[in-house]
Amino acid sequence: MQLLVPDQRIAAVGYAMMAATVSDGSIDSEALAADAASLAKVSGGAMVASGGHIGVGTTTPQSRLDLGTGSGAKIRTYEDGRTDNKVGFGVDMSGNGYENSLYFGTHASGHLSVGSWDGATFSEKMRVSSDGSAALAGAIKLGHAVNPPPAAGMIRWTGTDFQGYDGGQWLSLTMPAPANMVLVPGGTFMMGCTNIDFGDSSPEHEVTISPYFLARHEVTYALWYVVRQWALANGYNFQNAGREGNDGTAGAAPTAARGEPVTYVSWRDCIVWCNARSEKESLAPVYTYTNQVIRDSRDANATACDSAVFKRDSDGYRLPTEAEWECAARHIDGYSWTPGNYASGAGGPHTDTNASIEVSWYWENSRNGTRPVGTKRGNQLGIYDMCGNVGEWCWDWYTKYSSDSVTDPVGPTSGTERTFRQGCWGVSSSGIESAVHLGWYASRTDRYIGLRCARNSP
Repeated sequence: MQLLVPDQRIAAVGYAMMAATVSDGSIDSEALAADAASLAKVSGGAMVASGGHIGVGTTTPQSRLDLGTGSGAKIRTYEDGRTDNKVGFGVDMSGNGYENSLYFGTHASGHLSVGSWDGATFSEKMRVSSDGSAALAGAIKLGHAVNPPPAAGMIRWTGTDFQGYDGGQWLSLTMPAPANMVLVPGGTFMMGCTNIDFGDSSPEHEVTISPYFLARHEVTYALWYVVRQWALANGYNFQNAGREGNDGTAGAAPTAARGEPVTYVSWRDCIVWCNARSEKESLAPVYTYTNQVIRDSRDANATACDSAVFKRDSDGYRLPTEAEWECAARHIDGYSWTPGNYASGAGGPHTDTNASIEVSWYWENSRNGTRPVGTKRGNQLGIYDMCGNVGEWCWDWYTKYSSDSVTDPVGPTSGTERTFRQGCWGVSSSGIESAVHLGWYASRTDRYIGLRCARNSP
């Protein structure tokens, strides 16, 4: 005899037949009928087993799998009109829901929700959203910009900064950068390069840099002049007055070329000028000698300048360390870094003229002199002229690199030359590589070298 059983009832009938089997292997027909009625009931495509409670079916809640023991611990997955495609964990105390439970679900509007179900209402506690849905009281929301704009409360990572959407615009959630400065997020990268055509930048070595602020632009003659005039009136002295671009008159009032970088300033002039700018803006000066602020860059005060103490806890202006400078020049997103034989922000090596002239003023396109700052494309951090226009003094004494891994290095405690980073209007393409490592005497000046200011971040 052939027994025909609809597909959806096979599991239920099989369960009942096993329950009705007696010890000698025969089947008790009365038990089979009773068990089939009481233990396995098939209706509308659903299967419900009493006792240990295993239910599979499309009854209310629809498309549900329940594992549990009545009012005991359960796991439920189902799709219904309340919160679609949901997985719940919890204890059903009343028989009509899962109090004290945790649910994970994909809402019909397109977000992942985490919350609790009290038997009548799903209380959403956290949401990961991509549709800009409304904010939740007390909820955590992570999302990204969409068109139309997201709802207030969304958070995003730009690659350099966490931002929150206030309903009208994205605002930084980190410490705002001072005017005309950029927060350099820092990170760990391989400093130096074995594949460059200028200077000695090997061996490559792992460096970790903490976040700090760096000026978007090289110091212009206009800014230099204003600060120096204030400084002279407030007890400061300078060995060199500085010039406007490559061919200005020393110490003269700014002209139409005021937006070009200051030149003909020594390393000593630069640290004293940074102290003056700090005091002018009511910030704590960075450079001291015998616990006194250094306010004189004249040759007679060379010992104080060359023995300057770098106060890392001050909030004033300073020169970047060489490692900080290279971190800012090569930073892309904190995970990838511009190769050392590229100009900062360039899309190809220094030998790619089209890539280099987009970001740099150098011999190829500016052999006649300096240009106004910020007139080439910035790098990935929005910093301009890092490898062009003029070279830039850095804090460190010059020394050959070590292969050791270091964190926030400041260079050796003494030396004969100070570091500057190359890339200026008077060099060929090999001189604009972002890993070029050079040094020069702290008293020297030239039409090719200026400065860029840094500040500590809180």
